Amino acid sequence: MGVTDDDDLKNLRFETVARQAPLADLLRVHDWEYLNDLKHRCQEAKKHRGKTWLDPPGHPRDTLVSPESYTVAVRGAGAVCLAVDRVVKGEVRNAFVPLRPPGHHAGPSG
Repeated sequence: MGVTDDDDLKNLRFETVARQAPLADLLRVHDWEYLNDLKHRCQEAKKHRGKTWLDPPGHPRDTLVSPESYTVAVRGAGAVCLAVDRVVKGEVRNAFVPLRPPGHHAGPSG
């Protein structure tokens, strides 16, 4: 018997489409200035061969962003919100969202 034949796994549901998280939900976790800066840096990445640094000047550079990073992060947050909503509503018993967008360790202001 393989691990995927286990009865507990027969009811797994995989979803690959996520809505964007509403701005109101993003603002529960991040400051407006941070979200606006992230969006701006992603727009700037278009001018810099498709990438730029998220890190502010004077900080170690360890987070690259591309023109699509904001959209990817907002969709990732939307996937998490959807998973939480479904657990809270009792539609599913639990959820797992394998996600790691740029800046995933960011706090309220970066």
